[in-house]
Amino acid sequence: MKTAICLLFFAVSLHASVLGAPPDSARTAVPNPLGKVKLTTRLNSLGYFSYSGRIISDNPSVDFNFNYERKNWGFLIFKAADLYDHRTPNNFTFALLYKNFHVGKRLVITPYGGAALEQCNRIADRGSDAAFVLTTTLKLTKNFSIDNSMVFSNLVLEPHIRDCVSRFRIMYSKDHVDLTLLAWHNNKVFDTSCYFSGGLNIAYSRIKVSDRLNLSTGLTALVMIESSDQQACPKKNGLVFTVAATFH
Repeated sequence: MKTAICLLFFAVSLHASVLGAPPDSARTAVPNPLGKVKLTTRLNSLGYFSYSGRIISDNPSVDFNFNYERKNWGFLIFKAADLYDHRTPNNFTFALLYKNFHVGKRLVITPYGGAALEQCNRIADRGSDAAFVLTTTLKLTKNFSIDNSMVFSNLVLEPHIRDCVSRFRIMYSKDHVDLTLLAWHNNKVFDTSCYFSGGLNIAYSRIKVSDRLNLSTGLTALVMIESSDQQACPKKNGLVFTVAATFH
């Protein structure tokens, strides 16, 4: 039943996006003084979160990313759900406020602050807490950039845990093709283990369906290099297939 509801939501998002596209006579780009809104819906063949750096669940998953931005300030809500089992760690929500700080023409520093909610049984399970993310992006050329994101959770209720994750990406994008090389160091954010992992993502993106709807599809290869707790986080490699729809 849960699978059917999530798939129905995905289909409704696509349908609403197409219906929301303006007619041909109204397709002139006009800056929106109210800001930018973007909703991305993804279906994944396995439980995978881009900050985790590992396969969280063997079940397929769905996630929704709502983002609003105006004058370099923004707000996002990210919700992930396991399609078969609501008790796996791949059931959670991030709600974060952020601001982009531009340092010259190539460097952007973006701090995020808000909450990370674990949702295996309730809206906010034990382990939910305040969270902070710091992303630094360096755009080397029009098509080539690198970034690093540091995620810190358990900042208020359980600050003694001191868990964090660092994700490093090298990204190349041209026309519809995106190539991303990834590396993660995770320190007890999703379980009791510390691990190093790497990955490669190849995507065919920005497939324009209408002025407001883009589709994309991609494949991510993950390799677990080292894990401190083989029981909580075994060294497991995998391939994740993803299809996504973005409405803006």
